[in-house]
Amino acid sequence: AVSVANVDAVDSKKLFRMHCAICHGFKGDMKINGAKDLTKSKIPLNQSVAQIYHGKGLMTPYRSILSDAEIVAMAKYTETLRK
Repeated sequence: AVSVANVDAVDSKKLFRMHCAICHGFKGDMKINGAKDLTKSKIPLNQSVAQIYHGKGLMTPYRSILSDAEIVAMAKYTETLRK
């Protein structure tokens, strides 16, 4: 459980660019190394949080790299990439 204030304090766009854009691209649609097109994603927030936390396929698990608030913020940011 993380507080809304802690999640809102995270620069999720910067984190996404640092950790995710290498495979997903800055707009979420690059699909390198099997990365999913985040612009077409329909998964709920809790599932997105779980995938970032545990990793999936070639995706790195971020549980020991990012804080829980950062993971939730990043999952919320990926929702803004949807078309």
